[in-house]
Amino acid sequence: TLMKTAEGAIHHASAGVRRAGLMTLPRTEKAAAELVRSGVLRDADPQVRLAAFLAMAEMPVSVVSGEAVFASLQDPKSTGDRWIPDAAAAAGARHAEGFLRTASAWSNPVPESVQKAVRVVAAHAAQHGEVGTLSGLLLGLSGASPLATPIIDGLASGSSAEHSPKMGEGQKAKLVALMKALPVAGRSSLLDLGGRWGFKGFLASEIPAVSQALGAQVADANLPTSQRVDVARRVVSVDDSAATVQLILAQINPLVDPALASGLLGAVAESREGATAGSIVGAFPKFSPAARRTAISALLRRAEWSQVLLAAVESHQLQRTDLASEHWNQLKNSRNAEVSAKAKALDATPVASSADMEQLIKAMMPAALKTGDAVKGKEIFTTQCAVCHMINGVGGRIGPDLSGIGARAKQDFMVDIIDPNRSVEANYRMWTVTTKSGDTFSGRLDTETATGVEITDTAGQKHAVQRKDITELSASALSIMPAGFGNMPADDFSALLEFIASSRH
Repeated sequence: TLMKTAEGAIHHASAGVRRAGLMTLPRTEKAAAELVRSGVLRDADPQVRLAAFLAMAEMPVSVVSGEAVFASLQDPKSTGDRWIPDAAAAAGARHAEGFLRTASAWSNPVPESVQKAVRVVAAHAAQHGEVGTLSGLLLGLSGASPLATPIIDGLASGSSAEHSPKMGEGQKAKLVALMKALPVAGRSSLLDLGGRWGFKGFLASEIPAVSQALGAQVADANLPTSQRVDVARRVVSVDDSAATVQLILAQINPLVDPALASGLLGAVAESREGATAGSIVGAFPKFSPAARRTAISALLRRAEWSQVLLAAVESHQLQRTDLASEHWNQLKNSRNAEVSAKAKALDATPVASSADMEQLIKAMMPAALKTGDAVKGKEIFTTQCAVCHMINGVGGRIGPDLSGIGARAKQDFMVDIIDPNRSVEANYRMWTVTTKSGDTFSGRLDTETATGVEITDTAGQKHAVQRKDITELSASALSIMPAGFGNMPADDFSALLEFIASSRH
């Protein structure tokens, strides 16, 4: 029979035959018992072990199978494998009660791959398991267990208020005792779970201490970026307050690793505190270009935050061009009528950088409407503009490529030339880097990585500066393009515009 053939195959000397046997083994209780008894979950060959865990993920639910899956996952040959912990998590989710019961009693240190698998299984159990069984698992945890925090993490991520257990006074006392015995990460997860299961209230006295401990970790520059970001998310979950948001935002400045800035802003974006959007806007001057893009994306997540964002643009607290074209499109197409209307109004009315500049634009408008000498204009462009701008493959790359700009009306791009600070794109703002040795570099911020930044100055020279050598990195609201073209003789200006307008493709 197929069962006997497959049983014989999983005991065969050849790893390939054992693997084939596991793939054809019937998915029955008897087959599951034989799989456990055979020891293939700890097979010397990784492909056989992988096939064994995947087969177990399809077997009838069994406490014994779950216990075997967890025990086999502790094998060092499996914990360090790229794929086996994920397969074990799938098998553990199938047999969650036995898997988690064994995990909750485990007392030895475990690698992160096992902790991750436990989180996945606990989250799956919270989504699909019996609430009574899960609450019994929780109440039986020991704060000293190395897997207590991953189990609580998983339960919190998979739980909802719709399926919450009832807690009597004796059970509440056990949870208080567990709370005091857990490390700070576990305590924050228990508070998160308490919020979902409706028992956070009697643990509320622990929130200030947990929040303070987590806040100290967020501010600890010696911790890895991933840990600081994880802790920031925990503290927002535990204590979603204006003080928490301000603490996290205070860690962001132009000198920090972009991954850290992005992660911390992601944590802040999970806040539901009323003042959070205003706090993000207030911290905006400290953000690097990458962080600014992340912050704008966060502010677009909710209509009420988008309204704060647009109010900041209207009051000039933020520049209109801090928002990219895709941001404006998202705002103008918002389902919220107020956000959409405000965005359309603001996007349609760019404002001159000064009253004097507005007067100069009016004075030079006749030159834009006049037909100029394109040959002369090319000479002017070559001497005064080509160091920064390119047209049809000729020129520099400091400023935007102007190829095809002639598709626009001359009076439109004339405004950008005379008043470059009116609508300067974020990528073309002036950034200044000061180093510990006293050097200063100003220009376009081209690249920012975890270890350094690269500035392209107005001469087209690139300067790579290590973050460890930077004392200050600051942005100006001004464009890297100099003003002053409005003072050009009218005929020369008409000629320059005529040449630029000749590039239509």
